[in-house]
Amino acid sequence: MLVTSAPPPWHIALKELWQARELAMILIRRELTVQYKQTVLGILWFILRPMVTVAIFATIFRYIVRFPAGDIPYAVFVMSGIVPWLYFSDALQKGMNCLQGNAHIITRIYFPRILLPISILIAPLADLTVGIVALVLVMLLYGITPPPHIVFLPCFFLLIYLFALGLSLCVAGPQAIFRDIGILFGFALLMWMYLTPVIYPLSILPPFLKSLLIYNPLTGIVQSMRWAIVGYGELPVHALGVSVVATALLLFVGMNLFARLETNYIDQV
Repeated sequence: MLVTSAPPPWHIALKELWQARELAMILIRRELTVQYKQTVLGILWFILRPMVTVAIFATIFRYIVRFPAGDIPYAVFVMSGIVPWLYFSDALQKGMNCLQGNAHIITRIYFPRILLPISILIAPLADLTVGIVALVLVMLLYGITPPPHIVFLPCFFLLIYLFALGLSLCVAGPQAIFRDIGILFGFALLMWMYLTPVIYPLSILPPFLKSLLIYNPLTGIVQSMRWAIVGYGELPVHALGVSVVATALLLFVGMNLFARLETNYIDQV
C-alpha cells in the first residue's frame, strides 16, 4: 500500500517558509561565498565575465556579421542583453540542480524544500547587479547616460527572478529523478539564447519571425531591461505581457509540481 501526503494549504506553506527564513539567509550567504571562494580575483569575476563575453560577441557580430544597433554602440547593446541572460542561465542551472546539490541537507532535517530554489536563485542577483553597474560605467565611457525610466529596473529584476524560479520549480523535481533533463537543458539554453534578442535587434528579422520571437518570454524581459537601462527603443508592451503571463503560469505549475513530487525526489537525491 502506497501512502502519500497532499501538499499543505498555501497559508501553512507560507508560515513554514517564514519560520525557515534564517535557513534561507544561510543558503544565500553560502552561495555567495562558495561561488568565488579561493579565487584570486574574487568579485572582479562578476565584472570580467560579462565584459569578456561582450568583447567576443561584439567582435564577431559587429565587425564580421555587422549587426546594426541603432543609435547606441554595439558593445553597449550586446552587454545590455548579455548581463540579464547570464543571470537567467546561471540561475536556471543552479535552480534545477538545487535538490541533488543539497542532498545532505534534505535527508537530515525537515524544512520546506521549495526554500532551496527560492534562496539559491537570489544569490546570482549579486552578479546581475554588478553586471548592471559595469554596464552603466561602459555607457558613461561612451557618453550615454541612463534614461529616467531606469527606476523601473527593479521590477524587471523581480520578473526575471520569478521567471527563472518558476522554470526551476518545474524542472528541479524531475531533474532529481531523471538526470538526463539537465543535459537536455544544457543544449536548450544554447539554442534559447539565439532565439532571444540578446546579440541582435528584433528589427533586423523578417516580420513573421519577429512575431514568433515575441512569444519567447525572455524576449520581453531582455528588451524591457535594455529599455530601462540604455533607453533603447520603446517599452515592449506586448512582449512584456507575454513574459508576465508566462511567469505566472510557470510559478503556478511549478509550485504544484514541486510539491507533488516532493515525496518522490527525497528518495532519489
